[in-house]
Amino acid sequence: MYEYSARTVVTMGPQLRVHVYDSSNGDGGEKDTVFFVHGWPDDESVWSLQVEHLVGEGYRCCTCSLPHFDQKVKENRSSLPMMGPSYVLDGNTNWRSSGYNFSEIVDLLAEAVQRSQASQDDKRVVLCIHDWGSWFGFYLQTRYPHLVKKIVALDVGFPRTGTARFAQLPLMVTMGVAYQYYLSICYLIGRFVPFIGPSIGNYFVRWMVGLDQMKGNKFEKRLGDHKHLSLQPKDCTANQCYPYYFVHKQFLLELLGLRNAEFPFPPTKNNEDAKHNRKPKKPSCPTLFLWGNKKGFKFHSGAWERALEARDDCMVYAVKGGHWIQLERPSEVNEKMSSWLKSSL
Repeated sequence: MYEYSARTVVTMGPQLRVHVYDSSNGDGGEKDTVFFVHGWPDDESVWSLQVEHLVGEGYRCCTCSLPHFDQKVKENRSSLPMMGPSYVLDGNTNWRSSGYNFSEIVDLLAEAVQRSQASQDDKRVVLCIHDWGSWFGFYLQTRYPHLVKKIVALDVGFPRTGTARFAQLPLMVTMGVAYQYYLSICYLIGRFVPFIGPSIGNYFVRWMVGLDQMKGNKFEKRLGDHKHLSLQPKDCTANQCYPYYFVHKQFLLELLGLRNAEFPFPPTKNNEDAKHNRKPKKPSCPTLFLWGNKKGFKFHSGAWERALEARDDCMVYAVKGGHWIQLERPSEVNEKMSSWLKSSL
């Protein structure tokens, strides 16, 4: 069993409530702290199955819902495991309606990690990240390497860093045309069209999510008994789409020379890298990368995957699933996480 406690972490104006799950033995012998970061359009409940498993093994787990991603949290669904009445947000989030750029989210998460770890001897955490949470998490490790001990990344690889280049334009346009421009437009409609904008933006976002789920009901079949933890159309809003808008806006401005890189990379080489003229590692900490091989395309590059495989401190494993492998194949994902965390001590 586990003990549950929650506290509010106030950073940069908005309030980010971090839920802390500790083992109930109370002997102070907990293992590393695992800090979970979700993506679009989920909230922290998407990690419930991993939290339950890891807390049972003695890990300390922290979850939070990113700004504007708290729809299921507010509803306080009784069907969510481990989520009691205290899981409801207090309503004083004070989130900016325009959303937040990547740099702001990374700084927000960094302070959340620092405050969550204030009482711990080891101030570092194991980041467990998925979807946009992977971009935020990798950027967090790049900017604040002293806060991250290890990374467990699910299905999305290392993001673009450094100043945008025209060679990256075809990939960005392809992803944009596939679905990201659509969601960016939904965000802009919700933000700038007076009065009816939010309703229109919400409608089209929910239509897209609902359409994706209705494709032969394959999505719900893959999730099985855990589909109540997944994205639901009514949980999705246009203002949750700000990461899509900001990533393409930043890329375009960098490409035109109107803005500096938000996350310059690589950092200064260490002495060993410089001696052998090696590129710095991406990321610089031990990393487990689990990805679903039953979807239309990869959210990571083959070169980065091979670079991880060549490292002694990293591991890559393909799961027979789609994008939400933590819900589609929870037992397999949990087992791989546990075994890797133990072996990489």
